Amino acid sequence: MLKEIDIEEYKKKSSPKTFLQEYYWAQLKSLYGYQVRFFEYIPGDKYQSNFYFFCLIKYKFGFSVAYVPRVANIFTNKDQIQRFIDCIKNKFFVTLIEFDNLPDACMKYLDFSKKDIQPSTTFITPIDKDFDISSIKNKVARKNIRKSTENAEKFGWRFEVNKKLNDKDLNMFYKHYLNMTTLKGYNKREIEYFQRLQEIIDESIWYVLYDHENKLIMANYAILHEKTKTNYLLYVARDMNLDKYEISYFLMYQIFLYLRDIGYQYCDHWGYDLKDPRKYGYSKFKEQFGGIVKNYPKPIVVGKVDILSKFLSILT
Repeated sequence: MLKEIDIEEYKKKSSPKTFLQEYYWAQLKSLYGYQVRFFEYIPGDKYQSNFYFFCLIKYKFGFSVAYVPRVANIFTNKDQIQRFIDCIKNKFFVTLIEFDNLPDACMKYLDFSKKDIQPSTTFITPIDKDFDISSIKNKVARKNIRKSTENAEKFGWRFEVNKKLNDKDLNMFYKHYLNMTTLKGYNKREIEYFQRLQEIIDESIWYVLYDHENKLIMANYAILHEKTKTNYLLYVARDMNLDKYEISYFLMYQIFLYLRDIGYQYCDHWGYDLKDPRKYGYSKFKEQFGGIVKNYPKPIVVGKVDILSKFLSILT
């Protein structure tokens, strides 16, 4: 059965395997028109433990459309997952549920959305305590890291790690961000979104490069997820006039070294898609540092599958 709980109980009992089920992500999304409800799932099966998750809910034409951001799968067979789906089905008109994985036996009979909400493919670079430039096997990447390091010394670039950006730096980041998203044709976030990220997300971090005049020339917003020792790289922006100096390689390598020094084990580069022309270049860039491609199942659709397309846009 499903038992609704409050945020304090959720914070105390849950142990999410991704930032997408952390309480702070729910708090952020509540500022963007979502109603948030926290649940404890009690399977009633001695071989399964209880687990905790939240739903993000919007209403359209009086109908409830719920979205469960990526949760850790606890199910091993069809019957177990069907019981969970039956509980969800009684709560909302349409629900999309993202799992980190699913048993093969369940894949054939579940209904899946054709569209991602969170990226269904990411690229993850492992970081160990001995990580250095020799850990990167790609010769081009090593060459460009060395070249960019020389350029950093030549031009006086400085690497910093900050919990928040001040107004001046955030405005400069946003200027670079708008230039990049316009060039690539990506959807744009408002600057207020980044302000809220760093105010609300407890595990926010900014990796920043400054030039010799203390002007921000590149920055990467990330979430340091302590429970899984994973660094999620979510938003990046740079002065594209400096691309000829391999600035992106310098920042990425500095991030890896920082993660090594604080004992983090994984750097998740987030979205990865070689089939999308807009993402191809970024995806190939991520590949150069080595790692694994992580594939997640598409969201499960629970409820009125035939009318999902009319509602999916309000969740993305």
